[in-house]
Amino acid sequence: HWWSFHPQALLINLDTLPLERKELIEQSANIQQEALGCYVPVHPTFKFQISDQVAAHSNDAYSGLAGVVIGTEQAGIDVRFWDGDWRSFHPQALLIKVEEPPEGFFP
Repeated sequence: HWWSFHPQALLINLDTLPLERKELIEQSANIQQEALGCYVPVHPTFKFQISDQVAAHSNDAYSGLAGVVIGTEQAGIDVRFWDGDWRSFHPQALLIKVEEPPEGFFP
């Protein structure tokens, strides 16, 4: 038998991982903690750039998770997540991180 789990439903024993993988996971966890910013939708003509901090707004396991843009192909925007995995999204399925919400953004 096999089971499918949401990535955040799994715990990792960092002591059993190779050092480079352990560092990647610890770094990603720090990024996740820092990601508690404000994510806003973008205009349809907005052009994402590599290293933009984004959150997925989609119907898959990565919906609501923070990630970093690693590629901007015509077919979609490639985003790497905290677990090292990446997915390609339509630009309108992404929210971009801003330091402060735009004035009047929240009622």
